[in-house]
Amino acid sequence: MRASYRERPPWLARVGDLGAGVLVAPDVVLTCSHVVPHDEVDVTLVHAGVTVAASVELRDDDGDLAVLRLAAPVAAVCAPLRAPSALSDHPYVVQGFAGGHHTESRGRLGGRVGPGWVQLEHTSGHRVDRGFSGAPVWDDVLRAVVGIVVTAHAAVGGGNLIPVEEITRRWPPAAAFTGWRVDLDDAFDTHWLPRARGVEPHEPTDVWHFVGRRRALTELAFYLGGPADGRVRAVVGAPGSGKSAVLARTVVLADRTGLPLVPPDGLPPDVALPPVGSVTVAVHARGRTVADVVRAIADAAEVEAADPTELLQRCGPVSVVVDALDEAAGAAPMAIATLLNRLAAHPGRHVVVGTRVGARGSASHALLARLGNPVVLDLDSEAYLDHRDVVAYARRRVGDPVRAAAIAAHAGGNFLIAQLACLTDSDRLPTSVGAAVDDYLTVRFDEPQVVRDLLLPLAYAEGDGLPEGPLWLALANALGAAAYTPRDLRAVLTSAASYLVEQAGGSYRLFHQALDDTFRAERPGVEPAVYETLRGQVGDWEDAPEYVRTHLAQHAAAAGRLDELVDDVGFLVVAPPERLVPHLARVTSEQARVHARVYRKTSHHLAGFYSSERAARLALTARQLGYSRFADRLAERFELPWRAEVLAWEDQGSQQVLARLPGADDVVLWLDASGEPAAFALYPERAVLYRFRDHRLVPVSDMSVYLGRSRGAPVHVVLEDGTEVGLTASFGGQVCKWSFTGGLRMSGALEDVHARDLAGVRSGDRLLAVVAEREAVLLVDWTADDPVVLDRVVVRNALAGLVAMGVQDGVVLVALRGDNALRLYRVADDRLTPVGEPLELAWEPYPLRFVTRPDGRLLLLCPEGSDLTCYGVGDRGPTRESVVPGLFAAEFAEARLADGRVIVAIRGEFGVISVWSLGDGLSRGGPAWRNDEIGVGKIATGLGPEGRPVVLAVDADARVHLWEVEYDPPEPDARRPPLPVMARLPSVVLFTTDDGRVAAALTPWLDGRDTVLAEPGLPPLSATAWRRFARRHRPRPRPRRSDGPALRLFALPDRGEPRELVPLAEFVDFAALDPAWIPVTSRIALYTWTAHDLTLWAPPWAGVARADTKAATTLRGDRAFVALGDDSGGLGVWSCPPGGRARVVAAIELDTPVTDLIWHPDGTLVVWCRSGVLKLGFG
Repeated sequence: MRASYRERPPWLARVGDLGAGVLVAPDVVLTCSHVVPHDEVDVTLVHAGVTVAASVELRDDDGDLAVLRLAAPVAAVCAPLRAPSALSDHPYVVQGFAGGHHTESRGRLGGRVGPGWVQLEHTSGHRVDRGFSGAPVWDDVLRAVVGIVVTAHAAVGGGNLIPVEEITRRWPPAAAFTGWRVDLDDAFDTHWLPRARGVEPHEPTDVWHFVGRRRALTELAFYLGGPADGRVRAVVGAPGSGKSAVLARTVVLADRTGLPLVPPDGLPPDVALPPVGSVTVAVHARGRTVADVVRAIADAAEVEAADPTELLQRCGPVSVVVDALDEAAGAAPMAIATLLNRLAAHPGRHVVVGTRVGARGSASHALLARLGNPVVLDLDSEAYLDHRDVVAYARRRVGDPVRAAAIAAHAGGNFLIAQLACLTDSDRLPTSVGAAVDDYLTVRFDEPQVVRDLLLPLAYAEGDGLPEGPLWLALANALGAAAYTPRDLRAVLTSAASYLVEQAGGSYRLFHQALDDTFRAERPGVEPAVYETLRGQVGDWEDAPEYVRTHLAQHAAAAGRLDELVDDVGFLVVAPPERLVPHLARVTSEQARVHARVYRKTSHHLAGFYSSERAARLALTARQLGYSRFADRLAERFELPWRAEVLAWEDQGSQQVLARLPGADDVVLWLDASGEPAAFALYPERAVLYRFRDHRLVPVSDMSVYLGRSRGAPVHVVLEDGTEVGLTASFGGQVCKWSFTGGLRMSGALEDVHARDLAGVRSGDRLLAVVAEREAVLLVDWTADDPVVLDRVVVRNALAGLVAMGVQDGVVLVALRGDNALRLYRVADDRLTPVGEPLELAWEPYPLRFVTRPDGRLLLLCPEGSDLTCYGVGDRGPTRESVVPGLFAAEFAEARLADGRVIVAIRGEFGVISVWSLGDGLSRGGPAWRNDEIGVGKIATGLGPEGRPVVLAVDADARVHLWEVEYDPPEPDARRPPLPVMARLPSVVLFTTDDGRVAAALTPWLDGRDTVLAEPGLPPLSATAWRRFARRHRPRPRPRRSDGPALRLFALPDRGEPRELVPLAEFVDFAALDPAWIPVTSRIALYTWTAHDLTLWAPPWAGVARADTKAATTLRGDRAFVALGDDSGGLGVWSCPPGGRARVVAAIELDTPVTDLIWHPDGTLVVWCRSGVLKLGFG
């Protein structure tokens, strides 16, 4: 949409002498009823300079709305109307006629008020006043008109608007003027209109060359106008076959603003027309991401949706056309295809897709499979290709019927070849796109090589293309060994070569993928030169062109030069994680692998920070992992705002933290059908679905629902058709079914069932579940939304974690551990039938799990004490097959790999995750990682995003970790001593000894005694030394008196009295400290304590204090320094001059709980974490 529409809205009307209006159709204006006291009035389109008489067609005095019918239609752009579900806080612009003068007012939209109105909160410009009534209100977020002004509030300068939603309710015909319009789409001038005309964007707009394709157009028209059948319509064909033309023609004919543009002789009577309004939105997918497509569909459907799942959940009946699916950005085509398949499966939704389809087994052919079971319109097949159409098309362009027939015969039904041949006007008739381009350039230009050289960089451009300027010229000169100038480039872009180029958003690309392929084929193997040229444009990485920072990793990967790029620490500091992380697995050199490991491990902490802060975070991770040389390089290259020394650390092993899901009662993880991680989290009053976007987990669907605290982890089931469902139980007595595929949706529930455990499997076309209560087990059919209880078996002590389900030879088996026995049941005739005799087994609260061996037989994994027992299942019940001694198992996950192997991931004691191969029994099949932070949530394993086996797990602070099973990390160059196991417990207090050392007290632990470690990294103090220290320095709840001032830190809650944040180092008796009073959010205030007086040191500042907050303060010269850390791993440091404002010195996420912290006498901050000990220096 043109930016000028916001400043000079062509739809703005002046209505009589009293107010304004908005043009919504060539002969219809909307305004307020009180603006037109009489039934006749003059209307002036102010920016068009046209005045037309109008009459009142509808007057609604209750709603203060009037519809005016113009005496004659006007040639002006009509307003794009939108009726979104939410408007609050959107910035707006409105032009009116206060005092008879054309004026403008700006502000923000408020809440719903009055009779369906929305408040206008004025911020700048002229106040909303008399003369604004009826004026169209432009929403800067939606880029559309969302209502008309109805009242003014003189006291505040704002007013109210009637939203489009309310206008439509009072005048239903307004719905026909609301929503997406092709003429205002960003791709209208460059794609939809020229393709619909059968021409290129630069050809005269009164020329229409489109002919033929009658069957394809008619079938699409009937499909869009009829009931949805759950299947995508896929328009396919070779490059140049006219896929885009067919789709664009359909879109333009279905649009109320597009149809009038088509000349009457361009509407053959034997071709059906799609109903006007039958296309909700059309998306040109070339270079677009999944998020771009979701946003476009969501905006047109008037729903709030941030990702495919949320869109599927909230989107109602829509008709979507997506062209150039195969040309979407990166790996987006497959994800977009999945979205469109699921979108079409919903009743009332139509989906039409245009894409190339290659040979069987190719990526483009796989797109067709990802679209489900589409109805394919193959434009190259005899059913849809009429060679007379190509002849007619060529004749329209060249006039000579003989030549047109010859061109069509050589083009073989390909419209792109025919088009280029017609433009060339050469005796030589091409039979391929490459030959057609060669002829076109040779005939139309005196120096065709110049044009080739200048267009070649566009064939290798990523994303939206290249901006006109130095970067483009540098590539052209490097690839063509020339010295072209900006004048040369401008001459090409304004010449006949412009027919081969399209422009969008200041960037240029070749207009057709076939042209990319042609230019690349003519000059193969230049990827290294492209990479070297782009990198040569970089002086300082922070000043590098946006295109280079965004796309250089992709060019380096294509050139086989990724290692050297990743070796450059300057690039790592500025590279966008979402663009670099997908390529890091391809580096091979040892140094590049070190950099890649550190970068990936830190990637979730890099967004939104300056280069120096990002460098400091990378250096911290490097030192934690033992890569000191990398950290030293960062410190030499950048002026770090803070530096870390690692005194002790134990790496938790994961390659990446995908997300943090704080506050969740339960989390279940899985890998979807495409290998992308997903998560479902239950919070006290909401449920959230997370999906893998830009190599991290992001919330995509959020539902407010109160279930009470969840009991046990949710059960996740992936059905054979890719549908994802889950089951959850809560203390409130509800067992619920969730759907994750069509958006987050909760269906029917079992009520008053106090479940202790759940399991579910897919059996044929049914979803069966077992629910274990304290005294019974229920068999439930949950295929439909409403559950059906099929059977109930009474069993004493069916406690949590003791039920499992599996399928063997088509028979559903259920294992139950309760009443001091292990029982096996089969599902027969919808009943739980015992199999064999119960096996006596001591009760233990550990989970059971069926896993499927490579031959399809089930193995039941059953923890017994510190061992893991493997049971086979048969007609005689469970039989013990093998025991893995010393393998404590708290959670299981299994996956079948592409080579047929089955792996099992097991979470054991102290967070140890190990990977095992499953054959007849279990054997060690992978590494073991120790992570003391791993919590009680589900783990998952399977083939990950890169096609390699991975394990997912949630730690105690709800971080989702990803491990690659076969990952072999590069060797560290420096090793730090790990903490003793007991030092990972939360009962650690740091203090300063009389001789100025920092020591750590672990008090009390298993033996009830105190253990003291000397300054981290040194030998521990003796117990005698600790007792001597404790006797001399009895901890007390107030700082000891001293000759100088003592710093006191207070939390200032929003409600209640200020409370002191007492450093834990002042206490030995932990029972004496009850920090539950500390609010989750507060302001922080620093005082000094001298002779029983409290004096404010610095004004309060915003901070976060929680029940687990640890605080430390110190004076350095005339400045106070404050440090706060907590169990979330967050660490904040402030500098406070006396009487001045606190300044943030550092804000660090450590990804491990902060146990305690203290300022060292040398001015550094010692931070004791669950995973190790750091010394941080600032300034």
